[in-house]
Amino acid sequence: MSSSPFDYTLHDGVAVINVLGTSTIAHVEHLAHDLSARTGLGGTIRLVIVDRHAAPSLPVSDVRAIVDLLRRHLLPVGLTALAYVAPHDALYGTARMFTTYAEMLGIRAAAFRDEADAMAWLAVE
Repeated sequence: MSSSPFDYTLHDGVAVINVLGTSTIAHVEHLAHDLSARTGLGGTIRLVIVDRHAAPSLPVSDVRAIVDLLRRHLLPVGLTALAYVAPHDALYGTARMFTTYAEMLGIRAAAFRDEADAMAWLAVE
């Protein structure tokens, strides 16, 4: 697989994922698998996805597939909340759709334009 379009940090149960380039479903699956392996069982994890890549919005089928990957890999290891930060107008609608699908799977989720607002929301979740 080509180099990852993501970088992330994991600290005190919060994973901050920076989207830096165009990704494939395979990239997302690799990331979700890596995060689940690093978090282990018995804890909780909260995600902040910061989309720093001003790409065109994703097709609905890709959004659903990505949310399903998160459900399969991260719900079992304690995913409790997800904040999606989309500072670019073109991605904000996709972020809202993404968080709606996540909520349908039982993940508390919200879309934000600002990373500080997302972190503040996660602090009370």
